[in-house]
Amino acid sequence: MAISKTLIELANHVAGNVIGDGTVIINRVAAIDEAGQGDITFLSNPRYQRFLSQCRASAVIVGSGAVDESQSTETLNFIETADPYVAFAKIFNLFCPAPQFSGEVSSRAFVDPTAVIGEAVTVLPNAYVGPRVRIGRATVVFPGVFLGEDSQIGSSCMLYPNVVVREGCRLGDRVILHAGVVIGSDGFGYAGAGGHRLKIPQAGIVVIEDDVEIGANTTVDRATLGRTVIARGAKIDRHRRESPAARG
Repeated sequence: MAISKTLIELANHVAGNVIGDGTVIINRVAAIDEAGQGDITFLSNPRYQRFLSQCRASAVIVGSGAVDESQSTETLNFIETADPYVAFAKIFNLFCPAPQFSGEVSSRAFVDPTAVIGEAVTVLPNAYVGPRVRIGRATVVFPGVFLGEDSQIGSSCMLYPNVVVREGCRLGDRVILHAGVVIGSDGFGYAGAGGHRLKIPQAGIVVIEDDVEIGANTTVDRATLGRTVIARGAKIDRHRRESPAARG
């Protein structure tokens, strides 16, 4: 769906000030060195100031005092704001609205009859929802997700393909787990020496508090006893392996 906003509408959305023509129409967000007519971009790092002279965007989001009215032209206008990167994020979200989901449980998902599913929950095909699982309102469960017995998932969570939440683990509200995340796998616990190792049961759980986001293929191990806690608002980057060449 195409979205168009005037520059003054965008400025009001981020509590910014327009320098130039507030009636100009913005249709897209783009990088400062790629933007053209109808695009808005942003400048928060002084390293990229040099791009302004050749910028073809209709508008640029800048910090307070970064430009003055003499720098606006017929094609280049500005939104001045205290934090241009935050303003960029808010405007980008306007032009990239979240996808809408059905709020239904697919007949091709496995949902144990003892599971408790909240209102407007979407469970897509080939997901597994185990015994006594609880899922809060408006959560989305993608294909390949495994929710172990007695796990608890809060409201408005997003569990992308092949996420695993092992038995007894708990997620708060608005948690985002990207593809391949594993919550509650066994920790590395052994007793003994040499070739005679005794595995120590991993009887604890993982608790993910509200508003946490965890990147793809990341693992959070359960505690041996008690709980492993990821605190509210934490953001964990994806697990990745760089080649020697990539390290420079």
